[in-house]
Formats: sequence, C-alpha cells, structure tokens
Amino acid sequence: MNIQESINPNLKSNRVPSSDEVVALRSLIRAETVALESVKTSLAQAEGETITASKRVEEARLTLEAALSALSAAQETAATLSKLLEPIELSIRQKKGILHPLRRFPPELLLEIFQYRIDQDEWDRDLEADLDGEWGICDGPLVLSAVSSRWRNLVQSKDTLWRHFNVSLHNFIPKFVKSPTSNPFIDRLSHWATLSGESNVDISIRKIGDKSDPDGLKAAVMFRRILISFSGRIRRMQMLFAGSDALIPVLGPGITGDIPSLRHLSVHMSEAVSPGIAIIPTGAFRESQHLQTIQLRNSWWSQRLQLQELTTFDVYNPYWHISPQGFLKTIAGCSNLRHMPIEFDHKPVVVQSRDFFQLENLESLHTTCEWITLAGPILDQCMIAPKLTNLELYGRGEVSAIAEFIHSVAPNVRQLRLGLQQDQGDDTAFDLVSILRSAKKLVEFAIDNVLVDAAFFQALGEEGSNMSCPLLTSLIFKDVTITDPSALLQMVQSRTRPGLNGETSIPRRLMVLGIQGEKQGEINAWYAQQIDELMNREDDGQSPMAEGCSNATNVATEIEPDQAVTVE
Repeated sequence: MNIQESINPNLKSNRVPSSDEVVALRSLIRAETVALESVKTSLAQAEGETITASKRVEEARLTLEAALSALSAAQETAATLSKLLEPIELSIRQKKGILHPLRRFPPELLLEIFQYRIDQDEWDRDLEADLDGEWGICDGPLVLSAVSSRWRNLVQSKDTLWRHFNVSLHNFIPKFVKSPTSNPFIDRLSHWATLSGESNVDISIRKIGDKSDPDGLKAAVMFRRILISFSGRIRRMQMLFAGSDALIPVLGPGITGDIPSLRHLSVHMSEAVSPGIAIIPTGAFRESQHLQTIQLRNSWWSQRLQLQELTTFDVYNPYWHISPQGFLKTIAGCSNLRHMPIEFDHKPVVVQSRDFFQLENLESLHTTCEWITLAGPILDQCMIAPKLTNLELYGRGEVSAIAEFIHSVAPNVRQLRLGLQQDQGDDTAFDLVSILRSAKKLVEFAIDNVLVDAAFFQALGEEGSNMSCPLLTSLIFKDVTITDPSALLQMVQSRTRPGLNGETSIPRRLMVLGIQGEKQGEINAWYAQQIDELMNREDDGQSPMAEGCSNATNVATEIEPDQAVTVE
C-alpha cells in the first residue's frame, strides 16, 4: 500500500472522501504539480542538450570524414611523388658518378692502388698467421671486381692482382666429394689460374686434416689440383695442418716432389698436435732447390737439406727436443744461410759426433738463453759462424755459457740483444762483464730485465788495453735495475770525452744511450741531467758524425725526444 492509499483508502473506490481527506488530497496534488513542473523543465533542458550534442557529433563526423579523405589524398600524393623521386635521385647519382674524380683516374694509377691494397691485405694476413692458422681470406680481387664493370675489367686485366691464392679446404670438401669436376673449389681455382696469367703465385692452404678429412686423402687430391693449375708458377707456399695424419698424404714426394719454382715454404702444424710427431716426409720438395726461406711451426725437417740458396731457416718448436748436432746436420748443406730465428728444447746426446760445422754466411741468430746454456758446450766445439753479427737471446740461462758461446762461435758479433729473465726478488747481478770481454767487436748492446752493477759500467769506462767493447756506440737498457748511477755517469763521461767520435776513434764515442722503464728509480733528476749534458755536448775535436749525436740518441728516446737519456 502506497502513501496515497494510506492517506485515503478509498482511492480505488467510489466512496465520497471526508473533509480531512479532501484537504490531504489537495495538498498532495499541489506538491505533485510542483514536482511535475520541475521534471518537465529538466526534461526540456536535457532534450535541448541532446539536440546540441547530436549536432556537434554530426559536425565532428563530417570533419573527420573530411580529414580522412584529405589524409587518403595526401598519402596517394606522397606515394606518387615518391615514385617520381626515386628515378630523379637515381639519375642525379648516376650523373654525379659520371662526374666523380675517381672516374678520371688513369687506369695505371687505379691498378697501382689495387695492387698495393691486395698486397697489403696479404701481408697483414700473413702477420696474423699462428699455429692454429687464423688466416683471413684474401679475396681482394673479387671484392674490387664487384664495384663496377670498369673496375672488373681493370682487375681482370692485371695478372699480378691474382697472385695470392688461399683457401680453407674444409669449406669446399663436401661439395668437392659430391662432384669432383664441377664445384665451387674447382670454379675458384680455375678463375684464379686463368686470371693470374703467367705471374708467380703465392699459395696458402688452411685446415688440412681437420675433422672433415682427418687422413688428408681428400686434401691431397685437391692440393694436387692446385699444383697442376699453377704448374711452374708457385713462388710461395703456406700449409696449415689441423692434424698430423694428413702430413704424409699431402706433402709426400709423389705430390710435392716436383715444384722447382718454389722459393718460400711455411709448414704450420696446429699446437693441438703433440710435439715430435709432425716430420716432413723424406723426398718432399726434392726438386725445390731454389728455396730461400723455410718456416716450421710445431713441425720438423729431419732430413739433411742441400739448399744452396736458402737464406732463412725459421723454426718455432718450443716443446720439441732436438739435439744440437741433429739440428746442425739438417742445415749443414745450406751454405748461404744467413738468418736463423729458432726455438726448441735441447736434446742431450750420449755419443757426440766429431763433425764440425762452419756456417760461414750466417749473419743473425735469434734463440733462447736456455738453449745456448744447454747446447753451448757442444756448439762451442763443433760450430763456428765468423759472419754472425746479430745475436738476440731471451729467457733464462747462464751468462757464462752465453759468453763462451760468443767467444767460440760468434766472435765478430756486433749487435747483441740480451733479454735474461731473473727470478722475482732476486737481486743478484749477472756477470755481464764476461759478455763484454767476449764480444770485443760489439757496436750495439741492448739489455732487458736484469740488474746492472757498477762493474759493468767500470769495464766500459776503462781506458787503454783494459777497455771493453771499444767499438760500442749504442747502449740500450729496458726494465733494468741500475745499482750505481754514479758508475753509469763516470762511464758516460769516459765514453763521451773530447776527441772521440762515432766513426774512427778508439774507443768510439757513445752515440746512443737509452734507459727505458728503469725499475728502482735510482737515476734521479740530477744524474739524468748530467748524463744528458754529456751525451749532447759538442766538442771541437769531434768529427761531423759527433755533431749529430743529439739526433742519434733520439733513437732510444720514447718519452723525452729532446733528451739523450730516457728514464721512465
């Protein structure tokens, strides 16, 4: 029951209301009339707002449609203009390309630039080669050929641009096995063989005997193809082996026995292969009698070499044990040998041979102090190198053995670099004086990482017949400890006194003095200044050579280029 029924229960009947009910009903009618008017007013306002909002929506819709239409038209215009823009830009680029100064380069100049770039790439690649042979691909001719038809014609017209052929066999073996007569390897080889014309060729072959061809049989077939394609023109050959089992199949005399044009040979065996295994097969390269350089890495040539034109024998087998006499027998037939950078372990022998080996043209030897120490007693008795003037030794060893080696084997050494290793905390000075007494013709002496005492400088500063190394003009110290800087100063004063020069006087004037990375810092500013003044002074009695002393000392100066002595 609503409120009206509670006030007048006869609303749904025909009963005549009482006077109280009439008053109440009239009061309700008045209230509801007010409420009705209020609702009508609000409704009218809401309807007005609805009409206004509808108009705005319609206006916005029309505006949006116009904007969308404009957007679509703009997009179509932009697409059309873009299509027009591309050919115009291409036309401009083409015309600018025609006007580019590079087009006016004479073909001869372009070919010189190409040759330099390709040779430099090959040089860099060769420098980065190591035991595991991470040699880069030298594809310079192919890259240049892809630039333009003009460049391609130029590159293909110059045979020397194609003189470096190198290949990683494992990249080509799968397709070569499937089709031995038509595959990327044969295509590459034929391309290079044709365009290299009659020029000599350098060959570099990597990853021989890896897991794709462990026994090297496939590599041997491919290598034979290379030799046939460049027959008579192979000047240099680098071979990188990933496994030792491939060495004999690939380098056997049946394949390498007839390469008379070969001048430079490098055989690298991966350091993952145990030492003492990789031996060059007997008869390999037997017709390569004009070899000038041989480089061996973790491999060895046990047969006796009879190579009259060989000038460099470079061996790096740090874990191989090779006897001194076995080594000398290998190179005894190489009468023109001049340079030997070698490193391997000493192999003692029970019965010593009485053979004597005269390396009459050997000029430089770079090896370890340890090998000279252990093999020295044998070398002193069976070897002489009268023209050995450049000696570089590094590592641990005994100074007395080194001095005896110089005295007996290399009495004419003129340049000596000694990099001895000293135990940390060891403050014992090496007997460097014994080396000075042995190397009487020494001109340049470089010393690394040792303790130098006063006796060394006193021996150099003595006068008369007791003076050591009277021809010495250059003295370089690096990472050394100088115990007595006053002795150094006295030596410099003696070897720069008036009347000495760097050409004819006895003793020679000290022209170069370098001290780099001095450990203890004992040479203070006062000593450095005094030594500087002595090294740079000019005397009336000096020859014109001495007038350039200040410039000569800059050779050893890295920190202070205007000083004769550098103390870091």
